[in-house]
This record gives sequence, C-alpha cells and structure tokens, in this order.
Amino acid sequence: MNVRPSKLIQVMGLLTLLLAAVGLTACADAAPDATNSASPASPTSSETPAAIASTTPDVPAAGCDFTSTREIFKQDYPESDGLFYIKLTNTTSTGCELSGYPDADLIDSSGLTVGGPVSQLNDIPDQVVSVEPGGAAYVLIGFSGRTRFPNCNLVGADAIRIRIPQTGQEILTDVKDLLICDPDTAGFLTFNIAPTKDNVIS
Repeated sequence: MNVRPSKLIQVMGLLTLLLAAVGLTACADAAPDATNSASPASPTSSETPAAIASTTPDVPAAGCDFTSTREIFKQDYPESDGLFYIKLTNTTSTGCELSGYPDADLIDSSGLTVGGPVSQLNDIPDQVVSVEPGGAAYVLIGFSGRTRFPNCNLVGADAIRIRIPQTGQEILTDVKDLLICDPDTAGFLTFNIAPTKDNVIS
C-alpha cells in the first residue's frame, strides 16, 4: 500500500482526536444525567470494480463464509500503531456482497465483552463490496494503545469479535499482543467494509 507519510500523519492525527472524543463520551455516559450521543462515522471510498458506491445500498443476504486475519495498517510507520485491518476471506465457492459496518466488540478470555461500546466512523456513504470465492473484504479498526498513552490502564482484551452485517456470522480475531487502553483513556472505532486496504485513506 503506497501511502504518503504526510497523508498517514494526517489520518493518524484525525484518528487520535476522534478516539479521544469517544473516550470523553464514554466518561460522560457514565454520569447519572448523561445522554447518549451519536457516534461519528468514517471514510472509505472505492477505486476498484469490486465496490459500487451507493447512498442507501440494498444488499441481499450473503452466501459467503469468512475467515479472518489481522494485518498492520502500515508497518513502516510507528504512527500507525493504533490502526489495524481485519481481512475477511471468503472460503466458499460462491460470491456475495457486503456493505456497512460489522458490529464489533472486544472480549476477554471468558468471552465477556470488555472496553465498552464501539463507535462507527462513516463520513461517506457505505459501499457495496462484491467478494468473489477466495476474495476478501477489509475492515479498519482504530484504538489507542500504550505507544501513545504509556501509562494507560489496559482493557484486557484477548480478541475482537465482529459480526458480518449481511450474514450474522461472528468472527474472532486475536488481539492479545496489542496493548489496548481502556475506554477511560480513549475510544475504539470501526470503519465500514471496504474492498481493499487502500480505500480508507485514498
């Protein structure tokens, strides 16, 4: 993925502000008189034939089954510490279409949810992503870790659990090696489903 350093720094700066805002919202929600606030939402644009932009996509139920792997957003830059992709690979012999946001939770070794609610970042319309047999779609995840907040309390997550919107399939991806701060420090964001790793910052 060819990402200019200046563009990466810009994205990371924006992400840091958004995560901090989510953390403040989480603290406010804990107060007796707090009111729920709408979560900000996130960019992904398509530059490949796999995705068809749509303001209100009507996506049929998918016939795919997915496995997941975690990929670093940009290995060459330490600024990308708080970003990673979940690659969703279609293991079936049929294609399908995905769109929108997967539900996401951090869970501990007992399968219990930790870290509070996940915010969604979607400043542009969802895409319809066609996933062929053996093909993949991507979900970008943002969090705050000890690289940016060295003294933060850790959330104690063993995995991230995502639920595919069109299928309801739940997928676990290991995150035990990530030093993810608790929601009192900052929040946790999920971007919408994209056809490639480049779309979020294109």
